[in-house]
Amino acid sequence: GALREAAVRAVRWSGESVAFPGLAERAATAPASPAPTA
Repeated sequence: GALREAAVRAVRWSGESVAFPGLAERAATAPASPAPTA
């Protein structure tokens, strides 16, 4: 489901999450979220 996809994405961005701590939360709220906009 979308929830699982969001979780997988959060884990995938574990390395990038360091620079974007709010990325994981955004992914969970927005499953159709493209690359992070800096």
